[in-house]
Amino acid sequence: LFCFMIQVETGSFCLSGLLFARVNGEVFVDIKYGLSDYSQCPAGFDCKIHTGFFEGYSSLNKGDAITENLKIMAANHPSAKIMITGISLGGALAAVASHDILLSLERKSMKRQVMVYTFGQPRIGNKDLA
Repeated sequence: LFCFMIQVETGSFCLSGLLFARVNGEVFVDIKYGLSDYSQCPAGFDCKIHTGFFEGYSSLNKGDAITENLKIMAANHPSAKIMITGISLGGALAAVASHDILLSLERKSMKRQVMVYTFGQPRIGNKDLA
């Protein structure tokens, strides 16, 4: 289980929206423990990502549904903060999601508004991904 929280503050008004996601077949996500190439790795790095965690997140973000919606919300609310959090497997998915979200946000000002908090998160890749 992992969660995205969008918070928009204007004066004394605060709007928070939550998106919770649960991956079906969590055991199968955990079992696929091999490392795969991470295609969005910056030049000069050899990033490897946990196959099961990446496939689990990708199944939730079909057609870039999560990242596209976050980009729209971030564009409409430039001061909004995006918080991604999860525990255990959800922490791993939150960490994978944070890489994808940071790479999908174009403006540096948006990137500074993304926060990630995980609890009991397993390692999601090699040192180049970290």
